[in-house]
Amino acid sequence: MNVNAIDTAELALARQIDQRVRGIAGRLASDFLELGVQCLEMDTPIKAGTYQGMKRWALLKGSDGEYYRSFNQWLAGSIPKSHSLALAAKGTMRRLGDSVPRYQLERMTAENMKLLSKLPEKKRIPQIIEAAIEQPYRDFVKVVQQHAPDELQEMKRRLIFNCDLSQADKIDELLQYAAVELSEPGDPPLSREETLEYALQEWAQHHELVKQGAIPL
Repeated sequence: MNVNAIDTAELALARQIDQRVRGIAGRLASDFLELGVQCLEMDTPIKAGTYQGMKRWALLKGSDGEYYRSFNQWLAGSIPKSHSLALAAKGTMRRLGDSVPRYQLERMTAENMKLLSKLPEKKRIPQIIEAAIEQPYRDFVKVVQQHAPDELQEMKRRLIFNCDLSQADKIDELLQYAAVELSEPGDPPLSREETLEYALQEWAQHHELVKQGAIPL
């Protein structure tokens, strides 16, 4: 094969890889959106019929033959290797609600959707929506900084608890334990903040089921 033929083949391969990467990136964003929508639907109370008031995950059984007792338990049984990703997608879709049309969300990256969802609805102005669609994440952050600097700063907020030493030690111990229990093999380790959020969410869902009489104390 002469040099020109090699160059032509390499150029063709580069173009093929380019198209594949673009396609994969597009599907990742689309899959994140759809994952969030479906998880949110699964955790929404049924509005009518025999199962009114129940959430759809409560209708299903795990591999042990027992009904699921929480959304997180269903998630761990259904997609254990994507547990944290699904929670992030669900949270993003919950915060966005109906404030941004789906056809616009379909053109955004997952990172931009997540950041957009953390802005108050009144701050999701056309300039920010357009930037979320058109800009890579780093540039989108700059646009948010320009139009909503206070909100961007508020996204990182320090919470202070006044604990004695024994309480602090116990909280640290429980956070470490919960981080292991909530993380799935192959997933990035959960941060302390994520662990606390998910653990409290798990407790709240369990408490709601107890109130409904669906499970015993």
